[in-house]
Amino acid sequence: MEHFLIAAVALGLGAERMLGADFYWRTDGTSATWTGTNWSNPASPTGGTVWTSSNASDAFFTANSAITFASTRVGDVTVSPNVLVQMTAVGTYNTGNRVSTLDVGSGAVLDFSNQGFSTSTTSVKTGFIKEGDGIVYIRGTGAFKGGFTLNNGTVVIGGNSINNLGQGALTFNGGSLLSDTDFAPTAGKYSSITVGGDFSLGGVTTGVPSGNGSATANITFSDAVSLGAATRTITIGANGTYTFNGAMSGSSGTGLTVDAAAGATGSLVLGGANTYNGSTTINGGTLKLGASGSLASDSALVISDGGTFDTTATSFSIGTAGLTLGVGASTAGFLNAGTITLGNGLSLDIASATPSASYDLWNFTTPPEIFPPCRSQAAEASPAA
Repeated sequence: MEHFLIAAVALGLGAERMLGADFYWRTDGTSATWTGTNWSNPASPTGGTVWTSSNASDAFFTANSAITFASTRVGDVTVSPNVLVQMTAVGTYNTGNRVSTLDVGSGAVLDFSNQGFSTSTTSVKTGFIKEGDGIVYIRGTGAFKGGFTLNNGTVVIGGNSINNLGQGALTFNGGSLLSDTDFAPTAGKYSSITVGGDFSLGGVTTGVPSGNGSATANITFSDAVSLGAATRTITIGANGTYTFNGAMSGSSGTGLTVDAAAGATGSLVLGGANTYNGSTTINGGTLKLGASGSLASDSALVISDGGTFDTTATSFSIGTAGLTLGVGASTAGFLNAGTITLGNGLSLDIASATPSASYDLWNFTTPPEIFPPCRSQAAEASPAA
């Protein structure tokens, strides 16, 4: 029986490997059709082997390549560093009812243009995992159902097609999501949105033939978001508005940190009734609450040097965990409204208050007591001019 089990395991491993062969695209830069005799193993200038699609073979690109696609199955795709792969859309791209990895090396670009993808509804559906530090551009038709996971590098979505990231589970574990124009898929587009790691929204790219990331493109998601079991950082990458209208949730103690890339003037907007109860920390950039946006009452709010919390679209009360203002922090919404409301027994921790700011403190029992504008210790010590 033991020998039988060993043989069965070996057979299973062999069957898994037979999912597809390794095919290397020709290296002479000639524009050619995917399904032609343009492949070999190892890579060669002119190829010579026809593409085999029955088992969703894996494709490798080691030199700049111009390809006209044709309906076929494709497994994993690997693009070597500093290589441009540009596709002309024809037919339907099918991953053979599996989730395929797109591994694009540093400085490389995989440009799908407006390639159409399979919308198969079988148990294992077409889907993608983005790996590598390079760029994938996708403006395809066909809402592939196997989901999309961004682990590393950059994904540029184009053309404002709501199908750009398919349909199913959308996961951000790292990397950057950019767009060449406003992108706003409808509510219910994704079965789930999970933030499993730190990532950024918005940015600018160069060298992508079909379209580059725009500094002013807005990105909006309307489905609920899970932050999982750890505090996540979302970085504002450019000058657009990046919105999550669905409620953000997480395990107990899970929080959200907002930061901004150098020179980025955009904002992150929370438009839902968020329930995560870890700290909401603004280390840089602007965090806005939408008209229906709110933070959990037990989520501490920390606004650090250079951070801005904007509540101009809605009213806001500090929750039971309190508020901390760091040096240089700005509370745009509070300043416009003129009032910060603190619940009974709470304190306002101001690391370095703006001399012209005033705050109303309310203990919910007696009428509000109005404190005069704050002055720093340095200001108190300075002699009058």
